[in-house]
Amino acid sequence: MKTIHRTRSILVTSVMLALASSAFAQTPAPSPTTTVVSSGEKTEQTRLVTTYATFSGSTANAQALIAGLHGGTSITLVAPTATGAGTTTSAGTTFTPATGKLGNGEINIALSLAKAELQKLGITNPTADQLKAALNGGTITTTTGTTSTPTNLKGVLTMRADKMGWGEIAKSLGFKLGDVVRNEHADKPSRPEKAEHPQKVERPERTERPERAGK
Repeated sequence: MKTIHRTRSILVTSVMLALASSAFAQTPAPSPTTTVVSSGEKTEQTRLVTTYATFSGSTANAQALIAGLHGGTSITLVAPTATGAGTTTSAGTTFTPATGKLGNGEINIALSLAKAELQKLGITNPTADQLKAALNGGTITTTTGTTSTPTNLKGVLTMRADKMGWGEIAKSLGFKLGDVVRNEHADKPSRPEKAEHPQKVERPERTERPERAGK
């Protein structure tokens, strides 16, 4: 009897293990998490690329900036530099945003402040290193005539990472945040004004009919 009982126990255990293995094999593996970007967000990022393409040196640089700031990932900026008669080489820099991920609105503010700070120093077409310094901090050299002056920039992203508000950062740079953002929007071409409708020509007054002569 004991032998029969043991045999039944072994069979039951084997069946249960087989069923468990089959269920486990049929369970689908979890799919990797993907980041979904809405069409509206893509449209805004495209607008940002168009807005800052000239400032960053190229459309490719602007795309690298927007993608890196949005994802908190490494950014590589490249700019062509003349090296001789008809030859060019690429000089650039790579950095990771001090803030981590930023939304589209914050990206616009950060780039607006960096642009305003560099323009205040007389830099309208920054190099990759100058743009990196304006964003993440560093030392740049400005030249006035024959005099070169090193200037240390704190970096708008570094200040933001230190828990400073955007308005506070703008104030520390000598700006008002609202003015900086408005000026950036003002650089865009405005829509042409609608032509005014011509005024209606007044109708001439009717002349009175002459009275009929009596019979």
